[in-house]
Parts: sequence; structure tokens; C-alpha cells
Amino acid sequence: MALVNTYVSNRSLSTRRFLLPKKSAGILYIDRDLTIYARAVHLAEQWKATTPPTGTPPKTPVNLPGEVEKWGIQPATTVSNVNLNVSQMTGAQLKALLSKLPDGVTYALNLDKEKQ
Repeated sequence: MALVNTYVSNRSLSTRRFLLPKKSAGILYIDRDLTIYARAVHLAEQWKATTPPTGTPPKTPVNLPGEVEKWGIQPATTVSNVNLNVSQMTGAQLKALLSKLPDGVTYALNLDKEKQ
């Protein structure tokens, strides 16, 4: 029994020695990449909370340019992933809208067509 106690007590000392750093070793458990990533996530959440979303509830076409100005979008500002949602329109209105879209830009069109 004395032999087992000696082994267990020596083993627990060895385990403690490897798990706990010496006081003179400094900070061993800091992962620089993890710290930077955590800080970036924290700052992104703060930024997202203070930035108002750039979207509007349904409005008339007369009001939409005012919304764009409120968002600080100037003629030279590059924007991406622009979505314009229309709840309902006729085929003639759709053709008129599409004919007024500027050249040099790629567009995707998705719609639900009423069955006739």
C-alpha cells in the first residue's frame, strides 16, 4: 500500500507540474489570432448596433431619392446588392421600369406571374 501511495502522490505532483506554469513563465495561454478575432467580432457588433439599416418601408417613387440622400449616397458612391421590391405592377409598368435602367450594369429579374 505504501508503494501505491508513493506512486499516486508522485504522479499527482508531476501532473500539477505540467498543468500549472511557473510564475516566471509569464502568460502562456494567450493565442494572438484568437484575441484579434474576438476583438474584431466585438467591434463589428458595436458598429452594427450604431449604424442604422439602409432600407425603407414601402414608399412612393417620389420619396425614394430622399431616402438615398439621407443615407449619404452621392453620385460617385459605389453601392452593391441593391434590391428594389415592388409588391404589384402591370406588365406595361414593368416594361417601362426596365427600359429606364442604366446600361453597363448587370441585372437579375425575379417575379411571380399571375396565372391566367
